[in-house]
Amino acid sequence: MSSKKICPECNQENTSWCKPCNSKHFQNGFDKWTSGNDAMDKFIQDAQFNANSRYGVIEWIPYDRLEYIKQIAKGGFGTIHLAKWIDGPINEWDIENQQWIRYNQEEVVLKKFDNFANLNEDFFNEMAIHLKSGSYVSIQFYGITQDPETHKYIMVLRYAKGGNLRDYLKNNFNNINWEMKLNNLSILANRFKSIHKLNIVHQDFHPGNILSSDYKSYIRISDFGLSKLMGSNPNNPTKKNVFGVLPYISPEVLSGEEYKKEADVYSFGIIVYEMVTGIPPYHDISHDKDLAIKICNGLRPKIPFHIPKLITRMIMRCWDARVRHRPTFEELYEELKQYFNDYRNYLRKGDKKDSEIVIQIKKDEEFSTNQKSIDTTNTTPINYQTHPQAIYTSRLLNFSNLPKPTNEENFEKELEYLSTNDINNYRQKKRLLIYLILHQILSLLMMEVLYQKEKQQSEISNTIAFIYYNNKMLLLLLLFTKKNTITLKDGKSTEKMITKTVIRMDSISNDEDSRKCWKWKQRREEKKKKLKIMMYLKDLLILTKIKDGKSTEKMITKTVIRMDSISNDEDSRKCWKWKQRREEKKKKLKIMMYLKDLLILTKIKGQQQIRQQFSSISISIATIIKIAIIAPIITTT
Repeated sequence: MSSKKICPECNQENTSWCKPCNSKHFQNGFDKWTSGNDAMDKFIQDAQFNANSRYGVIEWIPYDRLEYIKQIAKGGFGTIHLAKWIDGPINEWDIENQQWIRYNQEEVVLKKFDNFANLNEDFFNEMAIHLKSGSYVSIQFYGITQDPETHKYIMVLRYAKGGNLRDYLKNNFNNINWEMKLNNLSILANRFKSIHKLNIVHQDFHPGNILSSDYKSYIRISDFGLSKLMGSNPNNPTKKNVFGVLPYISPEVLSGEEYKKEADVYSFGIIVYEMVTGIPPYHDISHDKDLAIKICNGLRPKIPFHIPKLITRMIMRCWDARVRHRPTFEELYEELKQYFNDYRNYLRKGDKKDSEIVIQIKKDEEFSTNQKSIDTTNTTPINYQTHPQAIYTSRLLNFSNLPKPTNEENFEKELEYLSTNDINNYRQKKRLLIYLILHQILSLLMMEVLYQKEKQQSEISNTIAFIYYNNKMLLLLLLFTKKNTITLKDGKSTEKMITKTVIRMDSISNDEDSRKCWKWKQRREEKKKKLKIMMYLKDLLILTKIKDGKSTEKMITKTVIRMDSISNDEDSRKCWKWKQRREEKKKKLKIMMYLKDLLILTKIKGQQQIRQQFSSISISIATIIKIAIIAPIITTT
């Protein structure tokens, strides 16, 4: 069934907002109001005529329709006032009474601009950007009014009861858990993903411009592009001043480069730091040119060691001085969404216990709990002293001759360390090793089993080792099979194939003339027996030798020696007791081994060098190690 509705006026299928009909209603009312400025009137009329929903509607709001006006803050652009809009914003058209139905007595925010007494094209362009971003991303823009005394223009915006992010963190940080942090960060990344898709760059992204009603789902961003207006230089239009909050401005912008999307990513990295620590960046030093120089030289806020390493890595990637190494908001959103979903599933369902973010958050929470029990002074992370010259409101920053941006010494090594093996965690190492072995080594190695009819012997020509996901390690001795070539594709099918081979070997040994069938004596005389050993292992791959049938594993040694010597006995069937083995072990010859972190490729007495066998398939342990070092990191799920 279609979700669209039928417009009661034109009887056309439409959504709840019928654009053709509502555009006519606005057009019919154009002569009933005016701002007193033709350019302003046209801007508002165009917005109304092209609105696709009530959220895209802006109005000229007479100043006398606002009451209970009081100043609540002062920012870099001007002053912020709280007021009550008597009429309130438009909801829908009342067909019966032929007028707009409104949300009366709406609380609104008035943003008064100190420098916008005169309108220009840039001002209208930036207002259009605010509308273009939409109410899903930005705080809802209700309209424009003008102070009758100062003649300054005022933006009328929706009031976010939760305030800005900085105040929220200062007042509530101890009550913000990791689920809330990850949720808010993923929402923010998603908002900026939408902004950048519209080719909009914020240019003044900091916690003061992040607003919310509850910091659960409704999170919006304000002041789009206004820093571009404030940074314009009327005396030299080609020269742009830097306008914003120093700790959140990327080093390349400070040094004079154009503001691009990557600069918003840098600001996001600083905001993530503040979100997870509760402390504003550089709160204890003066925000002056000296700090700007240090930022260009690689100074960054110190991330506490107990913060989850996945989050630390993400922050460092965002504020990397190498602009091209920074992630996009699309990448950040996918990463944060995965972290949030994993942690939420762990909390609600008990799933994802092995997820890295879950493991690291649990360690951080354990550390925080221990700190609270040790700290008897009741000091919290947000009880900090701010330097008198630490300024967290937007302002003009006229710094010149700043150095070219670079990272701090060891920054890149530390970031590489955090990225290697997915934070060098054991479980991630295991997943990485599985990937390396299964997808890199197995693509190069194959097991070739040849049955040489001319010599009446079965020879296993290659040594193959591979990893499987579970922690058990199964040792299988291959002694007899048909002439074929086996390409290993996955551990399960290989195990099944080997098991069938062993069963056949077990049953054939009871033939009337097993000695003739196996021809142990001829095999030993013509060529010393070679054994192939396959195991499931865990982490480490090494080569070792068995000298004189001893060492390594008693079980292997004992079995191999017995097999090698008994083969010449008069009655091999009796000596091997195949019948009893078949009855007791269900016709399977399996030697189970539980090794700890070792993969052993065993050399049997009289066997040629295993390294020589590896040369036939053009791979060595050194090659395997090299692959493991240079292979890309892929997190298997």
